Amino acid sequence: MSSTQNSPSSVHTQRISIEKIKPAPERHYFGRDHLDELAGRMRVHGLVDPIVVRAVGECYEIISGTKRWLAAQRLGWRSIDVRILNN
Repeated sequence: MSSTQNSPSSVHTQRISIEKIKPAPERHYFGRDHLDELAGRMRVHGLVDPIVVRAVGECYEIISGTKRWLAAQRLGWRSIDVRILNN
């Protein structure tokens, strides 16, 4: 686990359970073909860029990376790398 400090908020990068992550309420529709293609790339190359979340109670809400989160679920991943923003 690594962490970096940015002003004015801090950013922590770590691996967390996919079950603790929820999409933002204004979730968009993503086509099945697009998600299948992304899942295929993630199967080969892994997650190149962690998703960005913020803590909301006991869970985390996605700020950026909903498609990567959905693709990881399709792949059966139990955890995923995230950047946690704290204000």
